Amino acid sequence: MMKKSIYTFLALAALSAGLVSCRKTEAEILTPSNQLDYRLPSEQFLSIWNSMNTSYAMWDLEDVDWTSVKNEYMPEFLALDDSVKADYTISTSHLQELYNGILGGLTDHHAYFSIKNLWASDADKPNVSVSPGNIEISSRDYYHEEHIHSRHISWALNYPSYGDRIGIHSWDDLTMVAWLKKLQEQGRATDVKYGSVEDVVTVVSGLVDGCIPYIHISDFMLTQLLELAQNDYATQDVEDTFRAYESFKKNVLELDDVKGVIIDLRENGGGYLNDEFYLLGLLIDKPVQMGWSREKSGLGRFDYSPWMPHTFYPGPEHRAVDGPVVVVSDLYSVSMSEITTMLVKAMPNGCFIGERTFGGHGVISGDFEADYAGTFGERGANHYGYLSSRVVKDYNGDILEGIGVIPDIEMSYAEGTFKGGEDTWLTRAVEYIRNGI
Repeated sequence: MMKKSIYTFLALAALSAGLVSCRKTEAEILTPSNQLDYRLPSEQFLSIWNSMNTSYAMWDLEDVDWTSVKNEYMPEFLALDDSVKADYTISTSHLQELYNGILGGLTDHHAYFSIKNLWASDADKPNVSVSPGNIEISSRDYYHEEHIHSRHISWALNYPSYGDRIGIHSWDDLTMVAWLKKLQEQGRATDVKYGSVEDVVTVVSGLVDGCIPYIHISDFMLTQLLELAQNDYATQDVEDTFRAYESFKKNVLELDDVKGVIIDLRENGGGYLNDEFYLLGLLIDKPVQMGWSREKSGLGRFDYSPWMPHTFYPGPEHRAVDGPVVVVSDLYSVSMSEITTMLVKAMPNGCFIGERTFGGHGVISGDFEADYAGTFGERGANHYGYLSSRVVKDYNGDILEGIGVIPDIEMSYAEGTFKGGEDTWLTRAVEYIRNGI
């Protein structure tokens, strides 16, 4: 499920650091507690608690007092200390239950925690993981499993056993490819192109009815794709994926009459902020303010900066599109795909069709010294916490972290609507562009 999103969130960290001013490294802004070597469960708990106390950027959005959490759970960890001192093991399921209670209800839907049970028996799995976002979305009344799997198409084609597991054996098994090819048979779609670079991005594009450029992007890794395409030794996969993007760009920039544009971000797990120059930056000729963002401004639990405008700008190549710009997103659209969805909704000609999204769009940065917030611990070490470093408001001033972006036109997931060349969501997007309703 969200393993793919956690993976692609890391890409966003690489460029989001460019949005912050540099701060002089000073002793007092270093994380005060990031202890990774300890002997007892209570020491592990305190290390995580202290790091959260200073690193978490959303305490004012929570309805829990973090000090009360420490007071509530410390006796249970002290009891576990006694067990360890008596040479008893601790079950991973028990630690999982404790940390679910401590961390599982957080608002930050980017958040992910990996904690090792250092006191597990040899027969017990030692890994505890907590994803507040996954816990929360599983309780929604429209919850469903992922169904598109476009980020995994290259794996499926290279490893048939993996394809068997996720139900993908060819490009035609991707709903948007089947939909475009069905329209192609009807004479309604041209320029159907697709490609996938393993661990980077899948792109599908086409031109519908001669006037509606369409693109699906699995991850916001266009920046990396464009860099790979400039390499003299670019693989065929890179060239195919690059052509799919370039075909969309050419249609947007060169068609005499663009009636509208469809941007399909279903199950897009996020990525580079800079990608906006190469996607929505194609469609605007002046800056668009998506909303506002704020960051931590100190080690105090409630030390926050003022809200600053969160604005995107035209790309190096652009053309103002007067017709509707429709973004199609779903429950598994998260991070940069949610920010893009917010941006489309902020455009005067924008429309969002689909499901309420995942709700994890706080900007990520891995530089604690710049942001006083974010990731702590070490990946693969005794504990690791992956956190947003900023909070985002949409253009209406609403904080949708932990909630998700709400569609203008709601579509319900049903297995049969994405089979055999049917895709009711994309069909609805074309209908909206044609009719305006």
